[in-house]
Amino acid sequence: MNPISDPKALTVADFMTKKPATALADLTLADARERMYLDKIRHLCVVDDAGDLVGILSQRDIAIAEAMDRKKWGAVKVGDAMVRNPITVAPSTSLVDAAALMEEKRLGSVVVTEGNKPVGVFTTTDAMRVIRSLVAGVIVDPIHPAEHLPPKEDERPLVPHYIHLKDLLDGARPSPNMGKIGDYL
Repeated sequence: MNPISDPKALTVADFMTKKPATALADLTLADARERMYLDKIRHLCVVDDAGDLVGILSQRDIAIAEAMDRKKWGAVKVGDAMVRNPITVAPSTSLVDAAALMEEKRLGSVVVTEGNKPVGVFTTTDAMRVIRSLVAGVIVDPIHPAEHLPPKEDERPLVPHYIHLKDLLDGARPSPNMGKIGDYL
């Protein structure tokens, strides 16, 4: 743990979620929602084929799209529901400036970019970690690290199996292998 010698020198890079989860604009909202649920994240950076930031999609954006047309929302594309030209900051942005921007614009997150490439996301959850760190006097680790990042090489990835309510309503049956962990995963 790194001691905090000068709180005013802390930047967004010290607390942001690095390597943010990204998606292309042609992904369906249903797939985006499932990915966000499985990865336990609330924001997806939307990028083009070159990896440049074109938008951001939040769980709130998905909920609004679903409320507008409940029957067809799953076929709606991320590009149709995302916020275009999201508010961005540089990794060197001070925490005070980032927090003021988020408060002023009433944002749940800002995308951290270098050039036009997303290198991180700073969220209200990250801001809570800032508070914990300031009180503790050291930069603390996240309580819930990002789950969209690849596992360490010595760890076997966990592949969870879920029964989706929609599948059950459509008559699908759960797999006989549901919940069993073995070499076939």
